[in-house]
Amino acid sequence: MLTIDFNITDASNKQVIQAKEKELDKRKATDVVVNYEQFENEQSGEYMLDFIVSDANQDKISVVEHNTYRYQNYTDKTGHKGVVLFAVSQRGYLEKIGNFIQSVKENKTANINKLAAYQMPKIELN
Repeated sequence: MLTIDFNITDASNKQVIQAKEKELDKRKATDVVVNYEQFENEQSGEYMLDFIVSDANQDKISVVEHNTYRYQNYTDKTGHKGVVLFAVSQRGYLEKIGNFIQSVKENKTANINKLAAYQMPKIELN
């Protein structure tokens, strides 16, 4: 799944990613799979968050989701300021979770680099 979101906010991309990390830290109390890693591109001022979460049904993990979020500070032509989230999500279900997690590990660096290199969309509000 591909997600593009523009949040009009005075918060910076760093503040937005820190809020997401707090959310993930809180989730660790109920999700044993939660794990994340933050990356900063000092040249562009962008941040990326690569993370994995799960959902369980009667103590058996039924779905694992891997996400890579890219956060960019943005101001459109009319002066609207905010943060653009450009994200890729993938899921593995039930008996395929083991293979899914292995694939995530094997392709993590390549997938992060692809998302980092992708040209960010231009957002315009009326």
